[in-house]
Amino acid sequence: MKRLLLCCVYLLTSIVLIPCAGEARDELPVIIVTIKPLHAIVQQIVRDDATIIRLVPDGQLPSEIELSPQQVMQLEQADAVVMMDRALEPAIMPFASDDEHRHKVAVMSMIRTLKILPARDPWMRIDDPSHGFFKTKQNPFSHDPYLWLDVRNQHLMMGYIAEFLGMKLPKYRAIFLKRARKAQKRLERLDKEIETKIEPLKNYPFMMVHDVLHYFENRYGVKSMGAIDLVSLSVTPIQRNRVHMVLAKHKVQCVVYQQGAYEDTIKQMIGAYPKRTFAVIDIFGDDVPLNDAFLSQLMHKLVDVITPCLRANPKPFRSPK
Repeated sequence: MKRLLLCCVYLLTSIVLIPCAGEARDELPVIIVTIKPLHAIVQQIVRDDATIIRLVPDGQLPSEIELSPQQVMQLEQADAVVMMDRALEPAIMPFASDDEHRHKVAVMSMIRTLKILPARDPWMRIDDPSHGFFKTKQNPFSHDPYLWLDVRNQHLMMGYIAEFLGMKLPKYRAIFLKRARKAQKRLERLDKEIETKIEPLKNYPFMMVHDVLHYFENRYGVKSMGAIDLVSLSVTPIQRNRVHMVLAKHKVQCVVYQQGAYEDTIKQMIGAYPKRTFAVIDIFGDDVPLNDAFLSQLMHKLVDVITPCLRANPKPFRSPK
């Protein structure tokens, strides 16, 4: 009888404890990030101490996302939200600006220690004949959102995010800061590696389709001759001839564009140009595994992809006049 009673007590205890254990797992803090580079940074800081939800899946541009009702609910219930910039992720800004929630949102472009670069006006807009052959210039009324393409910015963001999450989740503050410092040492080594690797490629001319490498150029010394702005999905013969004339005039053979951005239109516009080499860059790391080596692989892959393109034209860089 005693043995039977003990068995009953054991079973009842198990029934009660199993749901409790499940609840404990579900009670992990929830951190929402927007893009994969931020996911990689936050993951190195929180490890298994929080659940990370990324809003922008691989293969989708952050400017194109529309929040689902489920994602809106996740944002409202999250312990913290980490985003890059209002220009890059406009769908998040109403939430980030809301008085009720903005205290739990960290916007990387608002970090005071980061050197935010102004956006550059495109060198040529193919839909506007009056907008033509002049050097890309700074636009003081806007800024460039692609902050993570300078490893020094990755280093600063790592420290800032660790402090921010430590403030929101005080229980984990010490371990978050410790992990961030360890990751920052890896980033210091990475910055030197990229600087050394890019050194022989300086002064080689290239043209951007959409200007996404401003931070990379500013940090590592490569300089694009300008950017072509595609605002239309179709290209007329006149527009195509104008682009070819510019490329020929300045002896540009390397054309760099972002993976998934108007690729068919770009090839339609430039593909027939006889002296051209394309470099298709993956700035969001869609094809890079999400692990501790993500940022390193992202930056090394960027250099590896543009290297043969830059070397296609051995002539030194000359700014358009």
